[in-house]
Amino acid sequence: MSKNPALLFHPNPPDDEGDLRRLFYNREVELENGLEILLSGAIPTLPLAVHGPTRSGKSHFARYLVMEAIAQGAKFEALIVQASDKSTARRVLAKMYTGLLKSLPSFPEAFKTQEARDSWDRDIKEFHDVRPLIDDPSGKLEIEYSLAESRQQSIKFGFSFAPSVTLKAPVPSGGLVGEPKFEGKLEASRSKDESQSETQKVKGTLALPTDDHVVSWIQRLLEFRRRVDADRRVLFLVDDLDLLDPQRENGDACRVLLDKLGELAAQGRCVVVVTVRPHSYNGRHNELKPLAEIGTWESSEALLAVYQKRIECFNDGEVVYDAEALKWLANKVEGRVGMFLQHCLEIRQKVSRAELPITLARVRSRLNEQLLEWRRDPELMFIIQQVDTEVRAGRQQVAFDDELPPNPLLLRLLAPIVGKKATYSIAPLYVDAIRSQQAP
Repeated sequence: MSKNPALLFHPNPPDDEGDLRRLFYNREVELENGLEILLSGAIPTLPLAVHGPTRSGKSHFARYLVMEAIAQGAKFEALIVQASDKSTARRVLAKMYTGLLKSLPSFPEAFKTQEARDSWDRDIKEFHDVRPLIDDPSGKLEIEYSLAESRQQSIKFGFSFAPSVTLKAPVPSGGLVGEPKFEGKLEASRSKDESQSETQKVKGTLALPTDDHVVSWIQRLLEFRRRVDADRRVLFLVDDLDLLDPQRENGDACRVLLDKLGELAAQGRCVVVVTVRPHSYNGRHNELKPLAEIGTWESSEALLAVYQKRIECFNDGEVVYDAEALKWLANKVEGRVGMFLQHCLEIRQKVSRAELPITLARVRSRLNEQLLEWRRDPELMFIIQQVDTEVRAGRQQVAFDDELPPNPLLLRLLAPIVGKKATYSIAPLYVDAIRSQQAP
């Protein structure tokens, strides 16, 4: 045992595989069923979904499931991409491409000929050359061609694209060469060079704006990888797919990304696993295949066991909360382990070591302090006032005219209610704190 306060109550999955294994708890049935799918050898042609409520432990479970499948012999190269807050499908696809490129094995020594080595180097250079266009939707690749070349039907740049991306340079009606255009909605522009020399080089830029092109390059990279590592298949774990755009959960960006992930899975060159919440999973049986359902825990005893595991792993067995405070916190999160850990973390960060173990009275006082801090914040004041009004009226949800912008209250005090525009549930422990403040 040892102490690592930074990891003690951190609600996100640990990066260390040993910690991931030690902290796994009470999902044995889901694990058994998930392993049966991943170890079957069948190649799913739809993304596999780990689905369940917010903060129920989906991310931790998905990582552990994939790690355990590999440990038991599944031939996967796992690449994890966090989708939340990326805002667009393009950014997630770019992360997938970059991760895949970085994971390529070194040149196989079994390919002993110089010709094979030269071919390898050309392919690798090509994959790196196009990366700036994939990483940044506004990125440009500088190109250079002559006026004579621009009068031809097309110009080649050393690598090809799909969908069609050949540079087209229309024959000018007279005077200067016309502005070059791309098929497939690729864009290019030439510099303002007035020279009429047929050998004069013209500088231009090439952009790669569409998600379809990025998907095509991922597919090419997957095929290249299979040529040099045929035994293992890439497994993409795309976590929090439906939190892609924090402003619009399960919105247009999420649907676009799911479509593109479906295209990748359908090719059979990789396996795609996603974590989503029920409203993003339900009704999508033609787009997602179930891998595991992660529910909330009915008993607070499971949450107390998770607390004990973390105390032993990261705090040398030294308790942080007394039994009364711990049980109260466990009963205020509706069986959601991630929310339980988050509350434990937020309260502990504001309490000195001299006050340990933290009592229920100290938990309540800390919640009151937090509410006071939020009420004093001019940007949050109107939200808290509305929350106070609803709790005073005996309600545990609050509605606004529009969706709230990103702010410190989301997923702490407030959580969006699916299917109700601009409506949020109020965290039970803060409902309790507000009611205690309003009591005579």
